[in-house]
Amino acid sequence: MNESLDMQSSKVEGFQQQLLPKDFFVLQTKFAFKIAETRGISLSEALLQYTSAHTRLFRHPTRGVNDDWQEFVDSVPSNPDAITELIYATYLQHEEDLVSESHQERIVFGCFSLVYKESRNSFTLHFGNNDSQGNLGQDRITARWDDLRKLSDSIKSSKQNGAMIQMSSWLLSIDAFTRLMPPEFVQSIEVCSVDTAQDNGLWGQFLDKEGQVKTGLAEKLLSSIEDNAISVVESFPIEFKTSSVPQEVFFDYYLR
Repeated sequence: MNESLDMQSSKVEGFQQQLLPKDFFVLQTKFAFKIAETRGISLSEALLQYTSAHTRLFRHPTRGVNDDWQEFVDSVPSNPDAITELIYATYLQHEEDLVSESHQERIVFGCFSLVYKESRNSFTLHFGNNDSQGNLGQDRITARWDDLRKLSDSIKSSKQNGAMIQMSSWLLSIDAFTRLMPPEFVQSIEVCSVDTAQDNGLWGQFLDKEGQVKTGLAEKLLSSIEDNAISVVESFPIEFKTSSVPQEVFFDYYLR
């Protein structure tokens, strides 16, 4: 990654990666079981297509199924509790390995972070509940603007000519989030037309600001999937959306 990005990221203070709770994986395992039952597919296929397990443990499946995935699913036991234990233990080990790596891909600015993908010449934008004083409340708008200003300045200093800024998340359906974004970015928002549930940005809607599972929303998901007449993505309470704009849109909006 460009050296100027690394230098800029070193100025970010107080960030700690929050580990996801086990209940988050319990929800996804239960969801996979219901999908396997209602759609008549194997549990291993349901875990691949309709949970974020592969994305969390390896990479997004659209970039190719990892060679270790088949070995992983072959070791998966037959009951939900045991499956959750295996996925969660593997997830914890994966996160520990990431922390121990000397080179970190993700650059963090308060609640926002980004990852540069050289193959696509694009910066993927992420959001996390990293502010103990609040994340998307009216009283934290100035703080989030400051995050985005620093993030935009870092991208500009990296001098990646022609790069795009992209995000895929349920947050793009939330006014409290989109009010922070440039108008051109908001105008480019589209509903993701996939019928899978592999994206971290889709499952994030089930976590509250403390990082715990929203029980009521989780129950709504599990009950809605019993209606096999609707698509998987339609069963999620909040729509999963995506947006992509040239990096100059962020420069013009936050660095003017």
